[in-house]
Amino acid sequence: MRGGGVSDDGGRATCCFCYKLIRLEEDGYAMRVRLASLSDLHTRQEMYTHSACLRERLYSGFNVWWE
Repeated sequence: MRGGGVSDDGGRATCCFCYKLIRLEEDGYAMRVRLASLSDLHTRQEMYTHSACLRERLYSGFNVWWE
């Protein structure tokens, strides 16, 4: 399922927070975020984010796997 910032020309991804291109050579922990309804758990949309953009928006006590 595509959406939320993936181009059709080779899988480049755009961050859903800052709207800049994600370069994996600069951010090896960039994320694909899948949105799903709690009622049926089917993925509705995929978005992409830099690790720093996600980190700064999460509650400071929330553990993430790359830290």
